[in-house]
Amino acid sequence: MKKKKKDVNYLDLIPEMNFQWEKNPEGRVVLLIPRFKNPLLKKLGSKMGKSEFLRVTLDEIGTGVWQLIDGNRTVGEIGKVLEAQQQEKGNSEPFPQLYERLTKYFTSLYHHRFIGFKNW
Repeated sequence: MKKKKKDVNYLDLIPEMNFQWEKNPEGRVVLLIPRFKNPLLKKLGSKMGKSEFLRVTLDEIGTGVWQLIDGNRTVGEIGKVLEAQQQEKGNSEPFPQLYERLTKYFTSLYHHRFIGFKNW
């Protein structure tokens, strides 16, 4: 019988990165997704001129969120940091429905296996 996961508050989850990343010249985060898992395919791919990684470039907001993932902050804490950053820029209303959008974004990252959750 399969165990059912406990109901958990999404804002209490702690995201962790599953992949390496770098910044492009525009300052955007580029995720480096390994193209080959099998060492033989990796070697063959490199001989054929294939890059070792697939590169996924995040947009401006995604870049900001990604850089806040440190394996210690919860989704809710990341939201508070984003709110504070917007207030520092003089925006009294940061993002409409910030926490709903954050949970959808993290769900998408999770389903694409770009992140995992430390405490789930």
